Amino acid sequence: MMLITLKPGEELATHTHPWNFGYVLKGGLYKWTYPDGKTEMAQMKEGDSFSGAPENTHHSWNAGKTTIQFVLYEKQD
Repeated sequence: MMLITLKPGEELATHTHPWNFGYVLKGGLYKWTYPDGKTEMAQMKEGDSFSGAPENTHHSWNAGKTTIQFVLYEKQD
């Protein structure tokens, strides 16, 4: 389990994920890009949850004007 807190403009290092589940504590605009140039975004809202299958390498950041905070659970082997 990880607590992720990103201030406006703050970025995470390029990374991947195994199966994962998350819960948003503080919402905001979250963006991520993939090596092929594809960009996605999500307007995260307090109380939202999300889940995902293993992901390819990507880079993500807080693209909004508020601090984002979420708890991320990743399946460990």
